[in-house]
Amino acid sequence: KDIPLTMKTKGRSSRRSKSVGGIPDLHQFDHHRHLVRLTSIEYYFANLKMMNSGASADCYRARHRPSGREFALKVFRRRENDEPYPRECFYEEAFIWAACSASPYVSCVHLPVYETEKEGFVLACELGNGGDVLDHFYNPELWTQNLILNVIKQMVLAVRHVHSCGFVHMDIKPENFVVHMDTR
Repeated sequence: KDIPLTMKTKGRSSRRSKSVGGIPDLHQFDHHRHLVRLTSIEYYFANLKMMNSGASADCYRARHRPSGREFALKVFRRRENDEPYPRECFYEEAFIWAACSASPYVSCVHLPVYETEKEGFVLACELGNGGDVLDHFYNPELWTQNLILNVIKQMVLAVRHVHSCGFVHMDIKPENFVVHMDTR
């Protein structure tokens, strides 16, 4: 039985200096066209439920009000001195996700991205309905030899795709691989 995975990209990635494989340079990311400014993300999203927390952002499960679809929202926290997350870092992360989203092995970011007065910067991403690989790591009944090989293959394909886009993922760990469960 296969477990489809996708890799979450991270802002702590390094970018090669020139355009690679037809991917435009970071400075060509049109934040004027892809950024929506709001008072609060709750204008577009409802039922926010905390899923995970990282070094610079919190991840929520939320329902998009206009479409009814569920997304994972990556909300970049304000710094300890109440300064917002640096705009350039947010644009870089949004660009990296958008550039790498063409692969079935990399989580897709959905444009536009959001800047809010209340929460700060927000990315709406594909929601993995099965948690991450680490959530399933300690379930010995799940892990057959074939499944382990399949999971490793998908992880390698995700990393290879990110590298082919000209990025180096600098935070590869089981928590950054999202599991998509077949609900049929």
